[in-house]
Amino acid sequence: MILSKLNARSKWVLFSIENRCAAIVASGIARFVPKFIVMRQLKKETNEPFLLAQFTKMYDRMLKKIGNRLKMSKKERIEKVYSTARDEFDEIEHLKNQIWREKDQKDKLDGLKDELDDEKNIFFVCSRHQNPAKDHAEYQGKLYYSEKWAERTKDEHIARYIKSHRGLKSVEEVCYNTPYLVTRPNCKHTLKPVRASTVLSGEWKDEVDYVKDVSRNLTYEKYYERAKFLTEMNKRLPNKEAARDIARTRALMRKHKNKK
Repeated sequence: MILSKLNARSKWVLFSIENRCAAIVASGIARFVPKFIVMRQLKKETNEPFLLAQFTKMYDRMLKKIGNRLKMSKKERIEKVYSTARDEFDEIEHLKNQIWREKDQKDKLDGLKDELDDEKNIFFVCSRHQNPAKDHAEYQGKLYYSEKWAERTKDEHIARYIKSHRGLKSVEEVCYNTPYLVTRPNCKHTLKPVRASTVLSGEWKDEVDYVKDVSRNLTYEKYYERAKFLTEMNKRLPNKEAARDIARTRALMRKHKNKK
């Protein structure tokens, strides 16, 4: 996993400098700046070996893709450098999103384990989402219990409640087996502990969290960042392909902004 190779500061650095690094490398090649100067600039941003290695590879790939620059006209060189930088930016964005997904998944799994290991917790409620996966829809907004409940309480009312509600499922059953609620990658559902007294009184549904769909907002932000980067690249390396890319990306921004 990529995440395991990065410390906390490195994750923050990657999120904050991906645009600048791509622009530095692209503009450096366009101006025939030696590699050591580009790397020296990158080291001002981060000393994390993994990140430097990633951007070193990016620099080398760009040089290889661009080929013999001396045989190109200025217009050809600008177009080639721009398109290569754009592709590398998209690759960095993919890397960033992969790290984010891995971090989110790891945090969720760790949080779930901690909640299940807490001896105070017997009952849990699952969040309800606006657009859940089809196979998770019937499991959201429901009550679940820990399979270790008998070790945690001798309360007869709790025992009677769990045994009498035959449709009541355990957290372990739905999270670590099909349908893999919460634990499946990209699942946005969460479980939170709820007091036994709240369950016994029949008021546990008031504890369910209702979550609006934010995927379109995230898609809009993705295109917003891409348009910002392409605009910056077009300032450095003006060309028709950049103008077309910017127009297409802004059209996608408008499309997803209207769907917020």
